[in-house]
Amino acid sequence: MSHRPRIGPRPGPGARETPSRISSRRTTWVITRTVGEAAARGVLDYVAPVGEIEETVERALRAVYSGEAALR
Repeated sequence: MSHRPRIGPRPGPGARETPSRISSRRTTWVITRTVGEAAARGVLDYVAPVGEIEETVERALRAVYSGEAALR
């Protein structure tokens, strides 16, 4: 099976979560809990797509902290 590039606009906020987004949020959670938010920001900054760094970092951290609030 070959990988085909996605054509068209990026999915909006109501779109299904992609495995890469779910994975980055899980990874962010683990890094934040083990070595802190600064380290998680550094990793996300390194792996985020060019032009989407700030959005990717904030989205992942927002997911981590919204889940934390839900557990309280």
